[in-house]
Amino acid sequence: MREVLYTAAIAIALFMAYLSHLAGLHYAVGAFLAGLLLGDQIRDDRTLFEGIADFSFGFFVTFFFASIGLLAAITLDILLSPFVLLLILVGSVSDLL
Repeated sequence: MREVLYTAAIAIALFMAYLSHLAGLHYAVGAFLAGLLLGDQIRDDRTLFEGIADFSFGFFVTFFFASIGLLAAITLDILLSPFVLLLILVGSVSDLL
């Protein structure tokens, strides 16, 4: 039974995103509206909420960051700028600590 609720929630979110795209809006608007529509029901069921959160962070966030990376125009000049090199150094050192 839980799988049906999980699948229905994801399907409704994707369908609402598609409908907003057909209406000329961004996909995120439809997904947001689906979240508003389903929010109370999903928050009440803690295991369903956690399952959807795990799925969305593990799956959709990956595509979000990939799409942002594809939009970025990083040249060698930008990559070797002192600020970016400092950010890379700080990030690497903080990861080791």
